[in-house]
Amino acid sequence: MKASKGLEGAIKGKEKYLILEIGNYNTKMIEVEPLAAKIAVNKGFIVATPEGTIDDDVVVNSKELIDILKEKIQEEKITSRQVTISLSSKDIITRELAVPKMSSRDMISFIKVNSKDLFPVSLEDYTLGYVSMSREEKNKLLIIAIPNEIIVPYIDITQKLGLVLKSINFSGFELYNLIDFELGKEAGTYAVIDLGSKNTNFIIVSRGNLMYNRVVKVGSDDVTK
Repeated sequence: MKASKGLEGAIKGKEKYLILEIGNYNTKMIEVEPLAAKIAVNKGFIVATPEGTIDDDVVVNSKELIDILKEKIQEEKITSRQVTISLSSKDIITRELAVPKMSSRDMISFIKVNSKDLFPVSLEDYTLGYVSMSREEKNKLLIIAIPNEIIVPYIDITQKLGLVLKSINFSGFELYNLIDFELGKEAGTYAVIDLGSKNTNFIIVSRGNLMYNRVVKVGSDDVTK
């Protein structure tokens, strides 16, 4: 996800990098390397997320988790310094728009001009970003608004781990990327459900296009109860 404001100075880097996802029960980190026809996973680990780290999708206490991550990064001999953060929250707002093809600079200007109409929230409390999904002559924009209260703790975590924030992504688009890579646009129309402990991610893909994405506040914990 490319940031349209607020994070330009924090996001940089390319090639081999880490992906960090902090879940309610487990925290995952992998080192990936984009190759010609695939993405290679070089190293990785899963650790239990300390109790009290996350409250309603927001990281509220990261001290114990940072200590654990530092130890595991050293133990696994992970040397990559760039990291992509993976987020999942019902409070992340997405909008899909079909637009003419344009440059990245024009795309950001377009989003800034139209953001008040797209998102009925106080935009000073959100960071905006976009993903461009071009299909032949058409260009579909997936525009994302993420609450700053979700993003800011992750910036603090990456800095305290001595890492560089490469990008921020959300799980719905990552799920789409995975399915699109595996099935392609010839697979017809289908739904994918990713059941987490507290959130469920639901997407609909049609001939390679992401048609619908929502996160609902129901998960396996509710099934257990």
